[in-house]
Amino acid sequence: MSYLQFNGTKEFNKKKILNQLKLSIGQGEILSLIGPSGTGKSTLLKCMAGLETLDSGQFILDGKDLTSVPARKREIVLVFQQALLFPHMTVFENVEYGLKIKKEKKDVRAEKVRKMLEKTEMEHASRHYPDQLSGGEQQRAALARALVLEPKLLLLDEPFANIDPLLRDKLRIWVKGLLKEQNITSIFVTHDMEEAAMIGDELAILSEGEILQQATAREIYFNPVNEKAACFYGDGIMIENRFIPTHQLELSESRSHGSWEGTVEGEIYKYGQRFYRIALTENRPAVTIHSSDPLKEGQILYVKRKQEEPLEKNQ
Repeated sequence: MSYLQFNGTKEFNKKKILNQLKLSIGQGEILSLIGPSGTGKSTLLKCMAGLETLDSGQFILDGKDLTSVPARKREIVLVFQQALLFPHMTVFENVEYGLKIKKEKKDVRAEKVRKMLEKTEMEHASRHYPDQLSGGEQQRAALARALVLEPKLLLLDEPFANIDPLLRDKLRIWVKGLLKEQNITSIFVTHDMEEAAMIGDELAILSEGEILQQATAREIYFNPVNEKAACFYGDGIMIENRFIPTHQLELSESRSHGSWEGTVEGEIYKYGQRFYRIALTENRPAVTIHSSDPLKEGQILYVKRKQEEPLEKNQ
């Protein structure tokens, strides 16, 4: 039996935001939750945290049915995009706050906060106020405040959305390491596909209130369950219910059997290589393909599968 099992429906104004959504997670695992805006990601987290009630269904965590349990008794912590630190409290006082609410003894609180600030690399700022911290430091303080409570489930709602890309890259590696060290079961919401794959043991794609697919990043990339999942997570072409990832595609100036006409939309440089965004005809989604040849925006080309590369399957 999974550590976390969720199966629920949530409606607002007679519209189903979560439609018999099913989700399961093992203890200590991190699930990256991805999906377009407005598909119910934040609503799902709020239902798990007890901030919203389900219209029907069940939520079980660590063998206990939490469906009707008040938020304050769920041992679940939700971290938002904004750090939401108390501005009149120091970092130490912010991290200590939840332990005070739980009425833990002062010396016990102090020791737990000290250890957590050390683990989150925030001991140097223990006496600082939130307005004296950088964006990354504020998020580390918010995470320390959450983890010091030793929650059974940690919910992270796009915690790095307002942080610059360079710092964000460092933080996501650091956060995954910390969550694994603490063995905290977590759900991490993000719009960043690379971030989702890097942080999550598994990914779940949420669309129109339902989970399209839950699996490892590799499984979803090479074997999406349908075209919608393929278009959202993978970058490639869906042909006869098989997915061809972009690394198995190449560009040609001449049409050939089985090729698709496309137009160069733009040039992208990443990882020291040049890629082109190609808009395909026949209502297919655009693809990004590597090419060492200089191409011009608006140029007509043909996309075809590399003959020497078979379609890959999961092993």
